[in-house]
Amino acid sequence: MRTYPKPVRRFLGSVGDCNPADYDGGHVIRYSPVGQSSFVDVEYVQWDSDDDNAAGSLYSGDLRDRDISAAHDWIDIAAMSRSLDFDPEDWRKAARGTYVERARCIEDIASYYGWENIDSYPLRVTRADIRKRYARVRK
Repeated sequence: MRTYPKPVRRFLGSVGDCNPADYDGGHVIRYSPVGQSSFVDVEYVQWDSDDDNAAGSLYSGDLRDRDISAAHDWIDIAAMSRSLDFDPEDWRKAARGTYVERARCIEDIASYYGWENIDSYPLRVTRADIRKRYARVRK
């Protein structure tokens, strides 16, 4: 049986809480699959409860687009800015910024509209799954 090398996953930053195995939050990760182009995603975990045995949903947002506001043209930035208390122009600039800045813009969209509008099919995970998943990420 032929085995294939696992893709390299490199940590670029955090969104929400920096310890997603314990609290809602996630990481910005660059994936480098062998023989393919690399890509960057933001992953965010929302736990169903604070219980150690609780399950959660792992949402993923694509950061390949250089302008998050253009990629998510259905959002109302003015309404988001009033609710989340940010300057719309600063947000638009961050939406075209670094991967971590764009990930935080995705987090803002999800805070206002819900993560289900970013990823309709999240993975169901346990805390052990998340600890194992992020133990292999290079920092």
